[in-house]
Amino acid sequence: MSRNSLSLLKLAACSAALVLALAGCSASPEAEGEAGGGGGTDAHAAEFQEWELKMAQCFRDKGLDVEDPTPEGGWPEVTQEMQEVSPECQSEVGEPPIKELSEAEKREADKARFEYDSKFGECMRDLGYDIEDAKLGGTSPKTPDGASNTDLDTCSEKAMQ
Repeated sequence: MSRNSLSLLKLAACSAALVLALAGCSASPEAEGEAGGGGGTDAHAAEFQEWELKMAQCFRDKGLDVEDPTPEGGWPEVTQEMQEVSPECQSEVGEPPIKELSEAEKREADKARFEYDSKFGECMRDLGYDIEDAKLGGTSPKTPDGASNTDLDTCSEKAMQ
């Protein structure tokens, strides 16, 4: 798999995780009501879970042993095989449904992306890669040339902690 494909998958995974967090998909129905999500959040959560189930079926159709994701947390593990097949499945299944965000949610999402990008960049620099600093409100820094999949995975995991 190319470095660019892996970067896109990681970005999609981060975006999906962020969308799930903002939409309250991992929260209980009671917490969703307290968070002010209302019916729109429930509808989006259902659409997103339907998309994830279609992705899981596509993975199985491609020969992977993948369980259905749960509404509480998606897949317990995203394997290398899933990463490799994901772009193909996403082209078949389509893009994940995106919840229209309020201005406050957009600021929160931008802050979360900035925090992720900052941690990811720090990790990559610690491993000896040259990577731009993250900028609040800007786009994510370009993946360093020559970065190994192992280093990208390591830094992605550290950035999500």
